[in-house]
Amino acid sequence: MEQILRRSITTNLVSLKKNNLSIYDIIYSQFISLLNSFWNNYNIQNIQLHCIFITYIECQADLHTIKELYETNKLNLCVDENKHFITGTNLLVIGLIILHHKTDYFCFKYNLKINYIDRIQSLFMCVGIASKMIKRVENIKKKKLLPLVIITHSVEFWFKFLKKNIAFTTSKKLKQIVRELSLSSAIEWNYLFNNLDMKCKIIINQVASNFVKNVLTKKHQTKCI
Repeated sequence: MEQILRRSITTNLVSLKKNNLSIYDIIYSQFISLLNSFWNNYNIQNIQLHCIFITYIECQADLHTIKELYETNKLNLCVDENKHFITGTNLLVIGLIILHHKTDYFCFKYNLKINYIDRIQSLFMCVGIASKMIKRVENIKKKKLLPLVIITHSVEFWFKFLKKNIAFTTSKKLKQIVRELSLSSAIEWNYLFNNLDMKCKIIINQVASNFVKNVLTKKHQTKCI
């Protein structure tokens, strides 16, 4: 799958419409279907095309391989209603990223090295599509991408992703880094902060339990001697 992802294409919809008009309608249709599968109340009409990036597969051999992997249950769809796009012959959109388009607030203009992700979604689960897309869009935009909002079902992904890019161990430390990086006050990372606090609490409790267990074990061994 890694090789297939390497051969996939990530592009901006403006660029696609300008340079590959013949496939634009096919790609856009799949993009809308993928978007609506997860965000059915999302108003795409207010989003400019230059904020939308899609990743798709066009190599016929790769399309055929994807079909085989899906049919043998080696690839799992995030939503079954998108399965009719997996034909083995037609272009296949496997992911999307929509960047936050508001630039009228000072907090968004202040840090010009960062763009915020408004929506991100993959067609398949747990194969590294999202991470690959983020890196590619960062290369295209020459900016760092960070989530504007972290929802419950994406907490684990963003925890792993941000942990590789930002050194933090607790929610307090991460909040401090957020301030130091001058990130927008509009970011909503509460679910991640809560998740971090929970992980820390579990670790602390486990360490405490192990400590007590070791003390009791040593006392028992002393009595036996």
